[in-house]
Amino acid sequence: MSQPPEPPESERGHSAAREGSIDPLTGLPDRYALRLAVESSVRDGGRGALIAVNLDHFRYVNDNFGHQVGDRLLISVGGLLRDLVGEGDGVVHHLGGDEFVIHLPGALREQAGEAADRMLDVVCHHRFQTSGEQAVTNLSASAGAVLYPFHGDNLSSLLTNLDLALYEAKALGRNRCVPFEPGTDRLRVTRQRTSMARMLRDALDAHRLVLFSQPVVRLADRMPMHHEVLVRIPDDGGGYLLPGSFLALAESLSMIQELDLGVVDHLLEFMERNGQAGRKLRYCVNLSGASIGDRLWVGRLTKRLRASQVVPGQLVFEVSETAAMSDVDATLAFIRRLKALGCRFALGDFGAGFSSLRYLTRFEVDYLKVAGRCTRELATDEGQRIFFKVLNDAARGLKKQVIAEWVESPEVLRVLLDLGAEYGQGYLFRRPQLLVDSTGLAPPAHPAIRIV
Repeated sequence: MSQPPEPPESERGHSAAREGSIDPLTGLPDRYALRLAVESSVRDGGRGALIAVNLDHFRYVNDNFGHQVGDRLLISVGGLLRDLVGEGDGVVHHLGGDEFVIHLPGALREQAGEAADRMLDVVCHHRFQTSGEQAVTNLSASAGAVLYPFHGDNLSSLLTNLDLALYEAKALGRNRCVPFEPGTDRLRVTRQRTSMARMLRDALDAHRLVLFSQPVVRLADRMPMHHEVLVRIPDDGGGYLLPGSFLALAESLSMIQELDLGVVDHLLEFMERNGQAGRKLRYCVNLSGASIGDRLWVGRLTKRLRASQVVPGQLVFEVSETAAMSDVDATLAFIRRLKALGCRFALGDFGAGFSSLRYLTRFEVDYLKVAGRCTRELATDEGQRIFFKVLNDAARGLKKQVIAEWVESPEVLRVLLDLGAEYGQGYLFRRPQLLVDSTGLAPPAHPAIRIV
């Protein structure tokens, strides 16, 4: 009996690829299957849409409930999207992590937007059981959409543009879909921010945060009292990006807590490696409001401090006035918990926000840092001098040490001394310098910390 003829080699290859291109976690087609489907459609003159759906704050789920729960959530969401697409031509692909891409052959912009809205809605209404009676009920997702062949004729270029659209959806507040729009000013800004986000993500994943320090000095003799730690990340040109260029981005992309804990961990290891644990040398670390307001994050911080050889009194944790006032109860709880360990606390950038002296009696801080914008104008603005004098006297009466930021000229220094100020920080004394080991070398990248 004769054998049936074999299919052409090209069909055998595609069939084998489709059969083996399944994501083992979710059971959905993977990236390779998506590439075959899209590029085959483009070769045949077809058109269609790709929709990227990413869960918002998925790292938080992994971090607080564990990777097994995170995996179950991905399986659950993958099933939701697959059921929503149904038995039509659309196919849900899982590309890894929380990256889902839905391929809608033949779809145009309006159809893609309607489909994305339905997907985001079903995620928001999903009640996911973590363990026992615990449930994650505040799920949301962000989405981006591209059309082919208009936005690319191969998967690589389409995914690049899809990432830009998805990033903009997250930057605009999440829980929305943004279609890709080439050639706009908005796109150019998004490309810049996406590049910055990539550098920040790479620095966190590869443990390549770089720490600088700047001393807070006693004004009378310029002797250092403690050192403020300032974080930098490497850029593509061999230099460093300053915090002003990436902190707001880290907050908008929910990377700020990972960044905060990474700085603390890197500093603790630096102090242990250089025999500074237990000495009088003290370092100040800035923390975000998002970190100190998260009970689980504060728990991870205290656990790390207890495991360290560094004496808690060697650490000063600083939060800006604006962040502290945004959630007074959380700030108070954080201060009490850290002070119970022996750490010290600073209220930074005072004078740039609410500046209510009444709250100085509530916040049990050790240091009050006057905003640099106020300090800089002391030599020329009588109103600022009156404000500083009142603030300095009130703080000292409450046994809090006042630190003037941005001391940059001898004229400002003379005014500060005349007003009775004791401590200052700024370029007049020393610019930030790379935090180095006792060998004179910059500390190596931290090998252990990774929060996902």
